Amino acid sequence: MTPTSPLPPRTRLFNLLKRAPFRVKALFWCSLGFAILLVAQLSTGQTWPSRGDWLMGLAAWTLGLAACGLWWAKIAAARSRPTPSALDVAAQLAAWNRAPATAPTAAPVAQPVTANPEPAPGPVTAPQAPAEPLEDLLAELQAMIGLAGVKRAVREMADVIAMQQKREAAGLKTAGSTLHLVFTGPPGTGKTTVARLLARIYRSMGVLERGHLVEVQRADLVAGYVGQTAIKTQEVIDRALDGVLFIDEAYTLAPGDGTGHDFGAEAIATLLTGMENNRDRLVVILAGYAGKMDKLLDSNPGLRSRFSNRVAFPDYSVAELGHVFAAMAEAGDYSLSEEVLETARLELDRLRVLAGDHWGNGRDVRNLLEAATTAQSSRVRPTSGTGRDELQVLTVEDVQNAAERRREQLGEPPADRAPTAPPMAA
Repeated sequence: MTPTSPLPPRTRLFNLLKRAPFRVKALFWCSLGFAILLVAQLSTGQTWPSRGDWLMGLAAWTLGLAACGLWWAKIAAARSRPTPSALDVAAQLAAWNRAPATAPTAAPVAQPVTANPEPAPGPVTAPQAPAEPLEDLLAELQAMIGLAGVKRAVREMADVIAMQQKREAAGLKTAGSTLHLVFTGPPGTGKTTVARLLARIYRSMGVLERGHLVEVQRADLVAGYVGQTAIKTQEVIDRALDGVLFIDEAYTLAPGDGTGHDFGAEAIATLLTGMENNRDRLVVILAGYAGKMDKLLDSNPGLRSRFSNRVAFPDYSVAELGHVFAAMAEAGDYSLSEEVLETARLELDRLRVLAGDHWGNGRDVRNLLEAATTAQSSRVRPTSGTGRDELQVLTVEDVQNAAERRREQLGEPPADRAPTAPPMAA
């Protein structure tokens, strides 16, 4: 074995520094630099450094140590950072290639990991009630006051649907009958109530899946700018899918005098397109006065062909108005004598004649009943000793006072107010 020659002192010093920690290296090199500066100053023949020179050298030495310390900290942090393997880089590149080009989103918040994680809950929707028996719905229709022609038309429609379903089950051809309707008649005659009941009948017979009613007017369909009416109408159609769309006062969608842009025509066009695209999922009912509805149907050929079934809702008779008054009072836990009921019929007849074309049928009956309950409250002025009967009974005076107030609202002078004569000249 050949003996190795000893290394020179300078080489051994450099090897020792190479194995030394970084802090020792920094201290050594800063000190060496300071010593070289000191020797250089002495070799020029200058005197021993003054106190100021010592302080400046010490400051330079301290700054050098600080710079070396920062450098060492960066190197240590870089060494401690894990180096990704080739597999990790390949997986990340594959994930980037699969990810869609979307806007950056915030990083998800880390969730605690459980042994048996439960699936994330979906949107909570209320379970739909089972469909009602058809016999119960037809009995509810029959129990409504008046409307003999309406009841007959609804029963005929139910019979036609049942016949078509039986023929289809037997493998026979069926004629595609339209279910869209036009309800004509004055307000307050039960058009909305029948439409809601008809939606439930359609669901009971399997024609519609949900059988709900969406009631809208012109303001819910027509917007104020070009292009927005179609969007607004389509949103209403989407809400009414699998149910009935009831458009009250639909005649307001008819074209006007031809001046300016007619947004109602845009709503009608969108409605017809929605009806065509959703034949099995949408039933539309248009409601309004008979004459005005004819003008609407004539404004677009598609309307007349799709709304071939019309149901007329006549005004209530005086006797039927009395029955409606009694039914509303009973529903509100009020009791009426026969004399009070007869007074209500007479007053309703007077109000009907006075209102003329503005008569609201069931709506005005409700208004009279509310005015009568207000008169009862002013008469009784309930206290802690007021009995149950006093809270329920409506008197003839209550109805008469309520009718007088309603007549004043319609423009008739009070009954107890005598006409005043012009002053006589002196």
